[in-house]
Order: sequence, then C-alpha cells, then structure tokens
Amino acid sequence: MGSQVFSFNGGPGTPGPTGGTGGGGSQGTPGNGGVSHQTKNGWVCDTQPGPGGTGNPGGTGGTGGTAGPGIPGPPGVVNLGTVQGQVTIQVGGGNGGKGGAGGLGGPGGPGGPAGSAATGCNTAAAGPGGQGGKGGNGGQGGNGANGGQVIVNYVTLASGAGFSTVTNTGGVGGGGDPGVAGVPGPGGSGSLGPGNTGSPGTITGVVPPVIFNKVSGI
Repeated sequence: MGSQVFSFNGGPGTPGPTGGTGGGGSQGTPGNGGVSHQTKNGWVCDTQPGPGGTGNPGGTGGTGGTAGPGIPGPPGVVNLGTVQGQVTIQVGGGNGGKGGAGGLGGPGGPGGPAGSAATGCNTAAAGPGGQGGKGGNGGQGGNGANGGQVIVNYVTLASGAGFSTVTNTGGVGGGGDPGVAGVPGPGGSGSLGPGNTGSPGTITGVVPPVIFNKVSGI
C-alpha cells in the first residue's frame, strides 16, 4: 500500500472589515466685505474685500475592523490495523485573519467665499480648499488557533512502514493596511497623510503532539 495522509488542520480567520470614509471638511470662513464711499470725484475704496478663508481639513477615516481568529484544528482518532507504507498525520490550527484596512480620509472642505465687492475696490478671491483628511488606521490581526488532539491507534508496522507528522502552528494575522489620505478641496493642496498600519494578532496557536498507541487489536 502506498502512502496515506490524514489531515486535521484548521482554517484561516476572516479578515477584518474596511473602516468607513471620513467626512468632508467644512467650508472656510467668508472674507471680509469691501468698504467704499463716494466723493464728488468718484468712488474711493476704504477697505479692500478680503479673500475667503481656507477650507477645513477632511475628517479622519475610520479604523479597520479586527480580524477573526483562526479556526481551531479538529481533534481526531485514526484506527489502523497493520500499517503499510508511510502514514502522514497533518495537525494544526488556522492562521488569524488580516486586520481590516483603514478607511479613506474625507475630502477637504471648500474655501470660503470672497468678501463682498464694493464699488471702487478690487475683487477678492475665494479661499483655497482644505487639506484631505487623514486615512484611518488599520485594524488588528486575528489570533492564531490551536490544533486538536489527534490519537493514532495501530496494531503493527509492516516492513518499511512508518509515521510522520506535519505540524501547522496557527500564526497571528497581520495588521490591516493604512487608510489612504483624502483629496484636498477645490483649489487646495496636500493632505494630513495616510493612517498607520494595524497591529498583528497577539496569540500564536498551540498544537499538542500526536499520540501513537500500539494496540493489540482494532
């Protein structure tokens, strides 16, 4: 008989959800209005209208969700009579899921309106748009899962037969990717930057050793 493989592995954890998008920035303050007066020679500008204020930055993106833990490996019992060939036992827990990505930063707010015009004065400009909001932080990765206890009962080993084990330790899931910064408001530039990468999971799974029992009968 050829080789046989018995698998008792767990599965991966679910990834965390992506964080929500940050809110849009509010509009900048209006510029001061111009002031002028009329004389017999015409209009005289006393105060030039002011430009609108810079729009406010967009809101910060939401933090990515925490990932699910790995799925534990099932316990099991394998009953064999006379073992022919090589028998491989695969045991282990699943890896934790990856943390959710941070949310997109919100768009910068529009610039404030120009100050009201006055006869005899120059025309002011609207303010520039605000910076794009900061991206959200990535979510935390999931913890690794434990493997189940596996027992192998056998009566005897044929010539050249044997056992081997493959252990898959449930590893921690990685932290979520940082969220991307938002776009600036109209006529603005720059952003508050991306978020931070999330933290990985904190617990690695444990896999108990496979127990091999030589028995008198199955």
